[in-house]
Amino acid sequence: MATIGSKKQEEKIKVFATIAKSSFPEIDELAIKGAFRFAAKAAIEKSAYSEWSEVAKKPASERRRFFDGLLEESRGRLEQLLGKNDAAVLLKKIRIENETFLKD
Repeated sequence: MATIGSKKQEEKIKVFATIAKSSFPEIDELAIKGAFRFAAKAAIEKSAYSEWSEVAKKPASERRRFFDGLLEESRGRLEQLLGKNDAAVLLKKIRIENETFLKD
């Protein structure tokens, strides 16, 4: 099961880690990337996909659903890193940013 996916998926993780770092300068950017990679792995295991790159071929609505699941999988680790309130703020920002990746 490939968790590190295509170039675009890695770009997405980098963008989200940059958002986290700009919002919370004290956070370890690698820890954020790791949280999203572990979340991607968990989301894949709960989905019908065998790897993350398969999701990229789906319509925007399906990619959004998968990503919402990925964010929920990342919530616990992000709450450990940031606290519950800051994790919620970050997830909201990332959900908004993700819409730029959903253009068909």
